[in-house]
Amino acid sequence: MRIPLVRPLPSSRGFSLVEVMVALIVIAVGMLGIAKMQGLALSSTGASRSRALAAIEASSLAAAMQANRAYWSLAGAGTLTATVATSGGTATTTSTDATLQTAIGNAGGGSACTGTSVSNLSCLCTASCVAASLAGADLYDWGQSLAGFLPSATATVTCNRADTPVDCKILISYLENTVSMTSQQASAAVANGTNGSNVQVNYAVYVIP
Repeated sequence: MRIPLVRPLPSSRGFSLVEVMVALIVIAVGMLGIAKMQGLALSSTGASRSRALAAIEASSLAAAMQANRAYWSLAGAGTLTATVATSGGTATTTSTDATLQTAIGNAGGGSACTGTSVSNLSCLCTASCVAASLAGADLYDWGQSLAGFLPSATATVTCNRADTPVDCKILISYLENTVSMTSQQASAAVANGTNGSNVQVNYAVYVIP
């Protein structure tokens, strides 16, 4: 009597622990890459927003300067400088021109509007207002607007009155948050004293009032 041969059942084959660990490592590396790309995208969006706001603010002041040519295009000796420093949502504006500095002080003091000065944001300048008073009010208002959009920024307006015609430069400097894509970029940021997170950005506009 022949006894039939019994074939063994095929053994079931699964995943080994090594294969599972390799798969987890590959997934983890991919997730880290996605997180890095997302951080870079958010950083680029914030940087584009800040640069667009800086361009709008500089163009706004340039338009105000061209509208008040009686003051800004006035020829003379030396260089006129006005500085705006923002901090905590407010701005401090100073100028090397004593007349302009007085007008800036009047604009921030909230005193009543007179025939020779513009005092506050709601005061409308009439034909009797002098050009320096209007320039001071424009600088004060512009500084407060800049503080609202770009905290911790510094703006400098420099006009060379000895040139013909008078030419001015509006320079806005602020800190921009960045994300380094490579280790070389991170090392360069640390070498520049930015710690890989904040980079100083300068935006300049040249104006001939």
